[in-house]
Amino acid sequence: MSYHNEESEITTSTNSPHMLLKLEQFTTAVKETASNSSPTSVALTIVGILLFSIPAAYLSWRWNTGLGLHFIVKIIYAFFAFMFGLFYLLFFVLIARSGETLPPRVRYAVKQRQ
Repeated sequence: MSYHNEESEITTSTNSPHMLLKLEQFTTAVKETASNSSPTSVALTIVGILLFSIPAAYLSWRWNTGLGLHFIVKIIYAFFAFMFGLFYLLFFVLIARSGETLPPRVRYAVKQRQ
């Protein structure tokens, strides 16, 4: 018993005219956006990186060093903190507000000294 029917054969989505039209519209929109970028938008992107991404990566590195994580893990975490800088900084502020500004290993060492 076979359910294969030549008349109802499904074509792939990339071959459909509707999908090709959408792909062309997307490509056109990307090209227009790239050609319309001004020096101001480039400058704002650089300022955003300097204000949010680099401090986020630094905080991630310092925090994970305090935790005693492996070098490769710290690189991965710092990379993601860099990519999502503003969100990482907001998360860090929420942690700082809760009084958890030191990594757990450092807090434990401080308690042992007291």
